[in-house]
Amino acid sequence: MNNSMPHPPGILSFYKQFLSDGNSVAWICKVAESYSVTTLARLTTSNHSPIRQASVLALGMMGDREVLEFLGPMLNDDDRKVRVLADDAVKAIEARSLPLRGRGLLERMLVQIESNHIKASISTANQIIASYPQSSEAYCRRALAHFNLGMIHEAMQDCRQCIALSPYSYMAYVGLGQCLLESDHPRQALEAFRDAIRIYPDLDTVRVQIKRLERMLREAT
Repeated sequence: MNNSMPHPPGILSFYKQFLSDGNSVAWICKVAESYSVTTLARLTTSNHSPIRQASVLALGMMGDREVLEFLGPMLNDDDRKVRVLADDAVKAIEARSLPLRGRGLLERMLVQIESNHIKASISTANQIIASYPQSSEAYCRRALAHFNLGMIHEAMQDCRQCIALSPYSYMAYVGLGQCLLESDHPRQALEAFRDAIRIYPDLDTVRVQIKRLERMLREAT
């Protein structure tokens, strides 16, 4: 980060208090009284990591999908805590972007996948997508369900649609990479895995997969 904006003492004070007492209601009330979403988005470019942490945390609680363009790059921040907070913030905003019924259907779908009711989960995903076609999470979860059924082409399409709706969805890139591997396209799979790491570097299993693929491709030449 190379932004030299002065440290706003308010948000740092609020953030330290929140870290001390864990009172999220008091924290977000103080921030909302003092900072607009636009200002918080600007603070994500601070060269001071606690400010980036505080602004990302606040955006995750106050923002809507419009702030994802600011939170997305924070998934690759130099500070690991910022990355984790950004990941949580993006997920929270994606969840809030759906009305209550849509969130309920997403939860039902997750339970269905975990309990191995894969065909039922696809049916639930279809309901979500029919009503809320901008739900990138529904496409991502349906991709997993399709993959589990061996429907690789359909899973790949879902991953690509998720990425089109949510370019920072690193799990969609991971899913796309797995689909490409299953389709015997290791070089394309490698690029998809690298894209996932570029977005969110804290994917240790993906790094292992990248090294394995790099070694395999070197040996094949």
